[in-house]
Amino acid sequence: MLKRWFLILLPLLLVGCSSDESVVQPSPLPQFKPQIQVQKLWTATIGNGVGELYLNLEPAVTERWVYAASASGLLYKLDRETGERQWQKNLPLRITGGVAAGYGMVAVGSANGELVVLDAEDGSELWRKSLGGQILSAPALGGNRVVVQTIDGRLRGLQREDGATVWLFDTSIPVLTLRGEASPVVKGPVTLAGFANGKLVALDTDSGYVAWERLIGEPSGRSELERLIDLDGRFWVSDKVVYAVTFQGALAAIDVPTGRLLWSKPL
Repeated sequence: MLKRWFLILLPLLLVGCSSDESVVQPSPLPQFKPQIQVQKLWTATIGNGVGELYLNLEPAVTERWVYAASASGLLYKLDRETGERQWQKNLPLRITGGVAAGYGMVAVGSANGELVVLDAEDGSELWRKSLGGQILSAPALGGNRVVVQTIDGRLRGLQREDGATVWLFDTSIPVLTLRGEASPVVKGPVTLAGFANGKLVALDTDSGYVAWERLIGEPSGRSELERLIDLDGRFWVSDKVVYAVTFQGALAAIDVPTGRLLWSKPL
């Protein structure tokens, strides 16, 4: 009898919850006339993607090819025009950072801190390097260097041919940080990297010499949670100006050659 009454009252309870006036209703979808018609050219499935892991495995797109990876270790090379698979590699590691492609190479990072570099033509392994810290961002490829950042606040410049360490930049990070990293950006002779302490750093790509450091936003608040100021977003570089934003919404435009702050805006 109690079970019967429960089944009768359950729909009434659900109706009562859904009609709660304190619940903020979603805004209606705006009506608009599409200006661009999007056409899907092709679709490719890369294993199981990232599954339930909090990862940002973006494909690397070159002039002709697309390189994409899954967290389980699958790495594909696809034709950019047709999506046709050129080769597939099943790496025995969990990919957490990547994908980077350029200069005839493809690079991915793993959960146990290994950087693996493959030949872009046939997918054969060129070299791998153990860095000690988990890699959550895509490496950056330059003419002579492979620049990779690990979650422990270290940035390394590796020799492109064999992965030998040429320089190391180390910075202190707060006790509490977000899970994620901004990918370093190589623009010719300059490498730009952001860290969990809110600093944007410019280094010489070949030597690792620090040209300048800039704190994008000041941490505020009494708790470690309120003081989160991680630089985890993507940088945008245009006309020798880099635009960067912190987790708390401090947006800044900085002159790349000098490190001079052009303007800043809280969002």
